[in-house]
Amino acid sequence: MLKSINLSWIYNDEEIDLVVLDICGLEDLYLNLHPRAKNIIVTDAASNSLKDFLAAKAANKLPTKIVGDMNHITQETKQFFSGVQQICDPDQCTTDCEKSLCFASDERPVIILGDLAGRMDQSFYMLSIIFEEKFANKNLFIYNKENLALPIRKGLNKVSLIKGENFRHFGLFPVQGNTKLSTEGFKWNLSNIESEFGGLISVRNGAIENDLLIECDKAILLTCSKQ
Repeated sequence: MLKSINLSWIYNDEEIDLVVLDICGLEDLYLNLHPRAKNIIVTDAASNSLKDFLAAKAANKLPTKIVGDMNHITQETKQFFSGVQQICDPDQCTTDCEKSLCFASDERPVIILGDLAGRMDQSFYMLSIIFEEKFANKNLFIYNKENLALPIRKGLNKVSLIKGENFRHFGLFPVQGNTKLSTEGFKWNLSNIESEFGGLISVRNGAIENDLLIECDKAILLTCSKQ
């Protein structure tokens, strides 16, 4: 069965769910996305900097939920967000990102606002989380100022780009081991090629069509940058 993934949410007015892992350096993106967010779910680690940002901007749209083990949120932040549902989950075997995603919709695009240019261990773990089976029915996208990352599930997938927008530097990463890949619509297409870490990986690829077809026998990570 063909799975369709549309990136039009980046520029249109489509409702989304927004999961905020970090706000520092991503303030403009937050301001752009939050007016059409049906739910804004913030980790407790991000809540303090979000409070400072919202207070300085006098913004009146507050998060829907603050989620985490609550070992980072300050008393001042708790008071600032006193009208926001604050959900404490003390489980130390799951991260605040995982806890937050459990409250995100299965019906709308779920945009994870986080900076992949920060700590490498956090970045890799963030990328790992979007492949967890319990989130398989969610349309997950990790988004920052320059980059987009999303899981491509096993099978045939169509990724629809936005006409006239310049996406570039596509990467297809076989994060679940040796993977057979076939693609259409890229500058350099693959035809039933085996891809694996330590072997062939498609990076710095380009798109020549608005619709990209990707068929894989295991889930992969698709990344791209935009101008």
